[in-house]
Formats: sequence, structure tokens, C-alpha cells
Amino acid sequence: MMRELYVVTGPAFHLRPIQTMGHDRVFVPSSTWKAVYSPSKNKASAYVCKNAQQHPHCTQITVATLIRNVGIDPFPAVSAQVKAQAWKLPFP
Repeated sequence: MMRELYVVTGPAFHLRPIQTMGHDRVFVPSSTWKAVYSPSKNKASAYVCKNAQQHPHCTQITVATLIRNVGIDPFPAVSAQVKAQAWKLPFP
């Protein structure tokens, strides 16, 4: 039996001014996030990892918290109730 798992990844820019690098001045995100949704379990959760050269730090948050923090809804069709509950995922 095949089961689906949806994964959406994106940047977050919390520092001001936004850091850039190179002569093209490419934006450097302050953190990256990965949201995970399992339709068969009807559960979702997200990781947020700080963009650091040394000692990167990742935390797990609800999808609702991710939406509040970055302004992006990775799963617009998923209910608010599912987004508000934490689904324990393995450490990234």
C-alpha cells in the first residue's frame, strides 16, 4: 500500500536588514522551514532551522505557528484544527 506524505520547504527572513551575499546580492534567509502533512494520519507539523555556519538549531512547531511566523500557508486545504496540533516528528 502506498501512502502519501506532503513536504513543503521554504525560507524565512526575520533579520533586518536582510543579509545578502556575493556580487549579485543574493538574499540569505535567517532560517529555513519544512512542513510535513500526512493525509492518511490527518496530521501535520513543521521544522524551523536557524541558518548558522556553526551549531545550527532546529525546532519543531505547529503549522499554525509557522503560518504566523512566515506568512505562508503550506497546506491551505488542511483544517485549522490539524494545523494547530503538534505531530511529533523525528529529529531532522
